[in-house]
Formats: sequence, structure tokens, C-alpha cells
Amino acid sequence: MAKKNVLTGIVMALLAFTIVISGCGNGNSGGGDDNTGAKSIKISGISSDDEGKTVSITLWSMFEEEESEPDLTGSGTVSGSSVTAALLKTDDDSAWTGSGNYYIMLGIGVGEGESGGTYFYAGDGSDPVKYSITAATSTITLSQFSEMEF
Repeated sequence: MAKKNVLTGIVMALLAFTIVISGCGNGNSGGGDDNTGAKSIKISGISSDDEGKTVSITLWSMFEEEESEPDLTGSGTVSGSSVTAALLKTDDDSAWTGSGNYYIMLGIGVGEGESGGTYFYAGDGSDPVKYSITAATSTITLSQFSEMEF
């Protein structure tokens, strides 16, 4: 009888341990969105005329000087009316895993021999505003950007 109680106690302890560990999760915050992993930006709603063009994405935390250095960069190729770019730190080109509010500039057609436009994130307005990046992939439609006039 004593052996049976010890064995039952061990099984119950293992069961409790398993329940506690499985309740901890894997670091994801619902919906498979890993908020501590590498971040990327997806721009959707790009014209089919821009299919195959190179897109550069540049982000600044502060945009007070014309010569200010960007904090993050990314690039990709338009495919299926969208582009997804991994965000890299400009100081060492490593994957960015943070979160925060940034001004975003977008250049479409920046590859050799390409032409396109330069845009800044404006939300629902016409002036540059910061965009909050918290998810693993932030999706923004091109209609939320305003074209820059040079």
C-alpha cells in the first residue's frame, strides 16, 4: 500500500509539473505573433505596374534634421502587389527585435534602371506621423503613405 501511495504521488507530481510547463507557452503572444523575434514590415496595395521593382524602407525614431541617420532599414521586391522586408539595425545590419514608434520612408523602384516614387507614412493625414511597430510583421497599405514632392 505504501508503494502504491508513493507511485501515485510521483505520477501526480509529474502531472502537475507538466500542466504548469504547458501553461507557460512558448513565448508567443497569441495568434503566433512573436513580439520578441525579428521584425518585418509588409507594404500592401502596391500597383501591379511596380511588380518586380526593388523597395527600400527606412525608419527613424526622430526626424528633426535633414541629415539624421536612420535607425532601421529593410528592402525587398514587389510581388503580388506587396513587399515584405526584414528590419535591420543600421549600426550593425543585425535583425531588429524591438518595438517602438517610427517615421517610415518608402522608396519604390530604387534598383538600378528602375523608376518609382518616394513616400512617407502619414496614416490618415498628409504629414509624416510615427507608426507603432509591435508585431512580428506590421502590415501597412500604400494608401496610408503620402508621396514626397521634390
